[in-house]
Amino acid sequence: MSETTLKNNTRRSTFSIAHTAVLIVTIGLGCFVSFGWIFSIDTLIRIVPTWSGMNPLTATLFIVYGATMLLARRELRTATIIGSFVIAVFTGTRIAAIYNLLPWSPDLLLFQYKIFAATAPSRMSLLTAGSFLLLSTSLLCTLNARMRRYKIPQALTGTSVIFATIALLGYMFKGTVILS
Repeated sequence: MSETTLKNNTRRSTFSIAHTAVLIVTIGLGCFVSFGWIFSIDTLIRIVPTWSGMNPLTATLFIVYGATMLLARRELRTATIIGSFVIAVFTGTRIAAIYNLLPWSPDLLLFQYKIFAATAPSRMSLLTAGSFLLLSTSLLCTLNARMRRYKIPQALTGTSVIFATIALLGYMFKGTVILS
């Protein structure tokens, strides 16, 4: 084996380990928040005590997205399609509910009474729903060689990162306008 090939294999291996670690942290975060909602442990629901808590549907979507990405890495097309579809349906209906196109909202399916009983109701924001919708679309695009060639999945994921950053800045600086 040449030195260049060895460096590339080491780089791929390091990236693969880091990618798997990030996905496990994503799934773990969703599990911790879900555990917090199930057992009413406020410190697990909120990242920072002054922020509103993570919505239970958001936590569930973190778990679904992380698991779908792990399965996508193993090239399980059906699991990738199903996971992406589940994420797209829930986030698409949340976006429709934000714009009053639906009389109900999917982010209230789990723990509705606990959400409204909290000091700051934990609703899924438009930016969060949009990020998950972009990520699920990106996953579907990875299944198509032409989309991969034109870097469509990377563009969608990059846009999702921008949305998530705006949402995070909104939480940090209490920007309720961009988070509602």
